[in-house]
Amino acid sequence: MARRYGESAKTLTWGLGLLVSGVVIAFWVRDPYLAAGNDGLSSGFDGLVVVVACLSAVVGLVTTLIGVWQLATNVDIAALAVRDAAVEAELAQQRADREAAEKAAARARLTTQLAQEE
Repeated sequence: MARRYGESAKTLTWGLGLLVSGVVIAFWVRDPYLAAGNDGLSSGFDGLVVVVACLSAVVGLVTTLIGVWQLATNVDIAALAVRDAAVEAELAQQRADREAAEKAAARARLTTQLAQEE
């Protein structure tokens, strides 16, 4: 399964903004009623504000989770790229070492042959 890069900063920012603002507004509107001893909200605008704020908080939570998933996917992609680059560098180093050893062995054979001919 090929992984795709997805921008996570915007998603996380929007998600956290919606989550925090929804929770703050919901508690800000609801606190005066609870302090007055009412168990619930009065119907009307205040109730609508709390419902919208709670929906905003839920949407913010979902958006934040999507942003975290995108961030984790991006970290995985970066880790795979680094691993692939490290493997490629190691293979290149092994090839270079093998070629240097072959050249040294050929030089030693040539030196031996020249010494035997003299």
